[in-house]
Amino acid sequence: MTELRPSSVRSFFETPNIWYKTHILGEDKFEGNTNTYLGTVVHKFAETYYTLEPFNPHEILELAPECVDKTEVLALYPAMCKELEEKYLNKHSKPELIEHFMKTSITDDIIMQGTCDAYDNGVMIDYKTAGKSTKKIDDYTQQLNIYAYLLSLSDRPVHTLRVVSVVKATKTLKPRINILECKADIAEGKRLITLMANKTKMALDNPEFLELIFCENKYSFLSDGFGIETTFKELTD
Repeated sequence: MTELRPSSVRSFFETPNIWYKTHILGEDKFEGNTNTYLGTVVHKFAETYYTLEPFNPHEILELAPECVDKTEVLALYPAMCKELEEKYLNKHSKPELIEHFMKTSITDDIIMQGTCDAYDNGVMIDYKTAGKSTKKIDDYTQQLNIYAYLLSLSDRPVHTLRVVSVVKATKTLKPRINILECKADIAEGKRLITLMANKTKMALDNPEFLELIFCENKYSFLSDGFGIETTFKELTD
């Protein structure tokens, strides 16, 4: 059984040949870096804030590869988590769903599966960590629309995509919380899933044409899901 994940949809478009070799053939898998592990720690904090489960960043970092600067992660996460708690988490009630795993069969041998961070009253919520502020949700819409489609399969309506972005501190600014929102596009999520599955199946059935099916395309970033009208709000004191 071949597993596809919403979190890899951006690389599917931007570096399709690398995407296939990494996510389908299992070659040169990315094990994470300092930024991704910092993101994992902040995500875990947001999850355990509502579930009241133990939050242990040291346990997360025990699994980190040597390239991860654990000292940097341990230095940065407390202020970021504090800002997330004070500006966002403690101002919202517990979501209906937290770390909700979803899976659906696309073909007999290809499935799409992933976990959305939170869902509440029609809003699909995703926590992100970032090095700088952005006022556009473009980079995230493809992944989030796929999550929205998967949620819709279980009769959970999704009308809004929300990114809660935790921006790292700089030399002059403390961590910031940015809220990015746009309308959900269920049909686009379904289209993306179908496209990923069809191209993957074609390559699996015709490996001799892999380089042609998943050829690099410098214009691939122009796929649907960009230029989305975004509402932006920076949560301040």
